[in-house]
Amino acid sequence: LVRHSPGSGHWGPWDDNLMGTASYGVPGDHSSQHDWTVSWKHPKQMLFALGDCSQWLIAEPNEVNGDEYENAMRWIVKSSAHESPYQAKWYNRAANYEDPWVSVHDHSPTSVLYGEAGTYWNTALKNQHGGANVYIRNSAPDCALSIDGGNWTLVRHTKGFGGWGPWEDNLMGSASYGTPGNWSSPHDWT
Repeated sequence: LVRHSPGSGHWGPWDDNLMGTASYGVPGDHSSQHDWTVSWKHPKQMLFALGDCSQWLIAEPNEVNGDEYENAMRWIVKSSAHESPYQAKWYNRAANYEDPWVSVHDHSPTSVLYGEAGTYWNTALKNQHGGANVYIRNSAPDCALSIDGGNWTLVRHTKGFGGWGPWEDNLMGSASYGTPGNWSSPHDWT
C-alpha cells in the first residue's frame, strides 16, 4: 500500500500524476482517516481499490501515467468486473490537476477509483466505500536481461494469450502497433 484517501471528503492533495514522487502525511493503513502517500519507484503493476475492495483494478503504470490522453481507451490487466484484460476510457490531461482519472469502466462517477489534487469531483463512490487505495507490485526482472551478457532492448511483445501479434513486417522493424509496455504487458505491442 503506497497511497490512501479516506472515506470522507476530497481526493488526496498530491499532484504527481501517479508517478510516485509525492510524499504526504503519516503513512497508515487501508482504513486510515487521513490522506497519506509515500513515494515509490518502478512498479510493475498498480492495484487501485476502494477501501472495502468492492471495486478494484490492476493496470500497468504506462497505461495510467506518462502519456497525455482524454477519454481514451487504456488497458486494464484485470478487475472486479473482468478476469481478463480489457480497455476502459480514462483521462490524463496536462491542464487538469485532478488527473489521472482511473476507473473500472469508462470514466463515470460510479466506477472512479482514483483522482488527485484535492478535488471534490467523483468522490461519492470513494466516500461510500471506505476510501480509495493504491498498491504497487514491484518489477520482476525480465529474464532476457541475463542472456548472453544482457543489454537487450525489448521492441516487440505478444501477450500471453490468444494468437500472435497482428504485425506483418517480416521482422523488419517497420511496424508500429499498440502502446509500448514491457515483457509482461497484457496486450500486443511493437
